[in-house]
Amino acid sequence: MPDLLEFVVQNGGAWGLGKGLDWLNSGGKALAAKYSAATTDFLNHDPAFLNRVYADVSPKLAGTLPYLELADFSMKIRAGEPVEIPASVDPSVFFTQAIDPIWAQARAKAYLDYRSKGKAGSDSEVLRISKASVEGGELRLSAQPTRYFCQAESNLVLDRKVTIQNQLGEADQVSLRGLITQSNGARLPDLADPRLANSLGVAICFLSKHDDGSLSVRMVHRNHNVAVFPNGIHPAMSCAIRWPDDVRQVTTMDLMDMILPDIEEEMRQETGLSPAHYSRPVPLSFCREFLRGGKPQLFCLSVTGLSPSELIAARDQQMAHNKRERPEKVEMRCSGLIRSNDPSVVLGKNAPIGLTHEGAASLFLIDRFFRKANPDGESAITP
Repeated sequence: MPDLLEFVVQNGGAWGLGKGLDWLNSGGKALAAKYSAATTDFLNHDPAFLNRVYADVSPKLAGTLPYLELADFSMKIRAGEPVEIPASVDPSVFFTQAIDPIWAQARAKAYLDYRSKGKAGSDSEVLRISKASVEGGELRLSAQPTRYFCQAESNLVLDRKVTIQNQLGEADQVSLRGLITQSNGARLPDLADPRLANSLGVAICFLSKHDDGSLSVRMVHRNHNVAVFPNGIHPAMSCAIRWPDDVRQVTTMDLMDMILPDIEEEMRQETGLSPAHYSRPVPLSFCREFLRGGKPQLFCLSVTGLSPSELIAARDQQMAHNKRERPEKVEMRCSGLIRSNDPSVVLGKNAPIGLTHEGAASLFLIDRFFRKANPDGESAITP
């Protein structure tokens, strides 16, 4: 299995998504134009809408991508420095709170609608981030367990319009996002906001190398019936993180040590790969996602020594197994590769249509990472 740093040093100039990607500004606009237009009954995926709602949030990732980046670890990776994210551990289980009668009514109706559509069929303890701060250039977090159903009744139903009885006894149509905006303005709510579960999401930026030396990032095509990002082009592995039982007696722990066991299990379920097949994922960027109301999102980087054909075979075998044994967990239609030197997928006017927010952010972060790894190098492709 290739060492991540060695892989980056050897291939620092091999990834190039086109000179048209100005990652400080125009790149975000080009990516945003390729987003999946799919919007569900419960979340408005339109990036223009989200950027209006959170107009006061700055800086947005790449200028217009609907994420607030709190930490960029790419230079540390390049320098061979260890990337650690200290997390204070609170073992008490967090449950979302209905802070007033209006919120209580809207939350209950939106959640019942969500469950009636067959969403969130099972509950489990997931990892919540209740605080994120940057001190002396270092990201520090606070983590505690919450329930997946708490996420389902808050972050996942923010744009569901429901009719409630207002304080005057009159019928009023509201959404949870609208109620938060009334109290917060055009800013993200605090991570400790008692109305939101704010469970941690993790996406793996997963790279492989072809015989000709070009690099690929693995992507998947999501099914139409998933609750978030339906029909979108998405990172190869993306999940909420289960709360690890064995950390209940720990007061502080590195976040990656805390979440790695569940990442490995999710990688097995979604890609068919074991930890022996890929490098230990390293944090690439920590963000807050606009779509789900500032929900924390960690993007990680990993590489594999397997060939594209081996990756596809492992994936197909695992998907066949999932369809037999756990059909409710099959969220993807197919998988594929985006090659760094293939002009048909240059970010900009030829980017793949239907990128999810996470897919667009992943491509941007990979491109930025390799540009930093080889800041004076030209793109590996000709636009």
